[in-house]
Amino acid sequence: MAARKKRKSSPAKRKTVRKSAARKSAARKKRKSSDPLQLDTRPGIQAVSELKLSLSACLKAKGTVVVDGSAVETIDTAALQLLTAFMNRLRNQSRSVEWLNPSEALLELAHLAGLDVHLDITPGSSEAGASTNDEAGDGLCPVF
Repeated sequence: MAARKKRKSSPAKRKTVRKSAARKSAARKKRKSSDPLQLDTRPGIQAVSELKLSLSACLKAKGTVVVDGSAVETIDTAALQLLTAFMNRLRNQSRSVEWLNPSEALLELAHLAGLDVHLDITPGSSEAGASTNDEAGDGLCPVF
């Protein structure tokens, strides 16, 4: 039986791995337990691992978690699924989330996915109001 040669990773791949680890470490250190968790403008599947790191840091902190959703322009189902799992974990710990100014897009997309109840996010929690800004009159939310 021939011995297998150990593959060496390329320098570019090692550099990418180091950058990724450094970014994850920085994300954990940046957030204080009293700071609101700021959602990106487009939380999606590409950034779900970074969002998971931020949410995991919130799980380690004590008390109510404050999530600022004011910047969200659109959100995909991967990010909504992660937020729902996070909410379930908090409920299991008898903790809660306070939504800080959820954007209309976040409210609408969570509602369309049927997750607004699971996320404890309602139009009444938004300071912007519950208008959908349906300028075209076609019944569609403008984020589509």
